[in-house]
Amino acid sequence: MINKLRERYACPVGYSGHEASVAASMIAAAMGAVAVERHITLDRAMYGSDQAASLEKRGLEMVVGYIRSIREVCGDRIKLCPTETQKRG
Repeated sequence: MINKLRERYACPVGYSGHEASVAASMIAAAMGAVAVERHITLDRAMYGSDQAASLEKRGLEMVVGYIRSIREVCGDRIKLCPTETQKRG
């Protein structure tokens, strides 16, 4: 869906997650979402309609770390070993 929206409207696309799992947020980031929105809470057990799908501090830190590592894992589609980098530099 992210790719279809980006192509159809020719603009950056983000993702707003309201599910208990963070998997969809990670997939959205890997697909190129420019922003990932998640609700945060002090305690997921608190009363409220969004608490179960919200992230506590540690969960938020983990999601941010995972999203930041996506660029490293996916790269820029150009893979060079150190000797190739030296030859091109």
